[in-house]
Parts: sequence; C-alpha cells; structure tokens
Amino acid sequence: ARIGQLPVLDRALRRVRELAADPDSDTNELVAALEADPGLTANILRFANSAACARPIRAQTVRQAVTLVGRVHVGRLAVEAAVCRFFELAPGTGGASRGLLHVHASQVAAVAGALAERAGADAEAAHLAGLLHDLDYERYPDLDTGHPRKALELFEEKGYPRELIDAVAGHATFLGVPRETRMAKTLYAVDELSGFLAACALVRPTGIEGMTPKS
Repeated sequence: ARIGQLPVLDRALRRVRELAADPDSDTNELVAALEADPGLTANILRFANSAACARPIRAQTVRQAVTLVGRVHVGRLAVEAAVCRFFELAPGTGGASRGLLHVHASQVAAVAGALAERAGADAEAAHLAGLLHDLDYERYPDLDTGHPRKALELFEEKGYPRELIDAVAGHATFLGVPRETRMAKTLYAVDELSGFLAACALVRPTGIEGMTPKS
C-alpha cells in the first residue's frame, strides 16, 4: 500500500527550491513558481505570518513574503507547507493528531537544519530529513510492520539521497540501522530532544515561553 502522493520534491517544489537557493535567480521567477499552486500560496502566506517567523509586518502577497522572510527561508517554507498539506489530507486518527505531528516535524526540521548550518553541513537536506522522518506514522503506526518502513520504500522509489534515507531509518532504533553520518546522528538526537521539550512545555503554565535549561 502507498501512503499517498509524496508531498515534497515534486517538479514544482524542486523548481521553487532551486530558485530560492540560487542568489542569481530572478525574484519574479520565484514568485511565479510559488503562485502557480494556489494551495501552496495560501500556506506560504500562513507560515510567513505565523508566530514562528515573528515578523512585525504581515505579508499580504507572496512577493511580500519573499521580501520579508528571505529567499532561502521561503524555499524551506514551501517544503514545510507541502508536508503540512499532506498531513492534513492523509487518513489517520484525526486532525488534532496530524496537527501535533506536523508541529513535531517542523520543530525537528528547524533544529536539524540550524545544527547542520552551524557545522557547515547541508542544512537544506537536514531540514528535509526532519520534516519527513515521521511521514508515514499516521497511517502506519505499527512499529513492527509499518513506520518508518513505508516512508523508506517511497524515498527509495523517488530516488531520494541515500544519506537522507539512512538518517530516517536510523532514527528508528528498532530497525538496527547504524547512524554513521552527521545527518543521521543529528536527526536522532533532535527527534528525542524535541519530544522532551514539547512534553515539558505542555506541563508549564507559560508553555515554552521563558523555558530555560534549569526549567
């Protein structure tokens, strides 16, 4: 069985990522690529205006979002928005659960990407691995036969980078896949840490706001 249309790295999103990462590309091309998908446009604006981006000015158009958030970050938001749309549409246990799963994926992606960038590694690949590591969990939660095996099968089929596939496999300790690359080690550590911090935030009156290591 398939988990549905793989939400990222289709032709349109590849184009958006290429344009966002190319400092010599034309902003008009990037805006046109984003606006070609109305659903993606709506999600980009929603994400650009969210508390996570913390911008004092709200973006009313995709062009404003690109200007306010920055080209590279817009490329990441495009992928994140597509993954969000997948979680919203995928069969599962309910919208609330899918929402929590997407929040977790976004948290892991953000931290993994930041750590990779600090280490001089491929931040975009690490960000993508964080977004996708639990892709199949809603539909195939059985750890004996499902998650993350179904996602790994799709990654293989779509020709995803071996490093990303091995990193996603490595975050599931029960598969016994060794974590040999920086990406694999980072994803595993960030996945555990993100879950712990989220649990701590849930029991604090102010949530994650004001949380310190001593908390």
